[in-house]
Amino acid sequence: NAQGKNALFNLAKTSFDNGMRTMKNNTSTGVYSDGTGSAGLQFTGLQAAVADDPTTGTYGGINSATYSWWRNIVYDATTDGGAATSATNIRLYMNKLYNQLTRGDEAPDIIVQDLNHFSFFEDALQTNQRFTSDQKGALGFNSYSFRPGTEVFLDNDSGIPASHTYMLNTDYLFWEVHKDANMEMLPVREPVNQDAELIPLILQANLTCSNRSMQGVLKE
Repeated sequence: NAQGKNALFNLAKTSFDNGMRTMKNNTSTGVYSDGTGSAGLQFTGLQAAVADDPTTGTYGGINSATYSWWRNIVYDATTDGGAATSATNIRLYMNKLYNQLTRGDEAPDIIVQDLNHFSFFEDALQTNQRFTSDQKGALGFNSYSFRPGTEVFLDNDSGIPASHTYMLNTDYLFWEVHKDANMEMLPVREPVNQDAELIPLILQANLTCSNRSMQGVLKE
């Protein structure tokens, strides 16, 4: 077993790696959040920008109840489609939502699904399965081509709500990061109850949207 300086180095490296993993996981969860978590300190993510009910609430300082043009598009499987999402109907529901989000040459360029919806979509395509390039696989994602220029990605266990499909036009979505708080390390701190040093990592960022009407969600 390592002792002395070697043991200290191993512990520091392990702690740093664990801290970065925790930061990544919390960031992923925050990207999908509604901004209310962690006492309001969580990112304002997709559940706010592409809300399940965009007819209420204020986003970006604009009241959605007052200004209908500021609402994202929602396709409720039961209410709009008549039945919960399944492998039988998911392509129909996705087509209907996609068409509502298409304006001229503008359309969603990324579709992100939780495990339930992705499994339904995959089952629906099983007979004519078509994977995208191996470059996508090298990034660690499973994806299919839905329309030209539009990929469908599985983002499982990341904070995405269950039974949700997000159709996103990334021309209007932005990841804003504070230049002085981009995974930055703060000065070393010493706990009062142990012989150790702590180095906090901070990230100050937010997901913003300039056109909610070009974003959509299929739910349930």
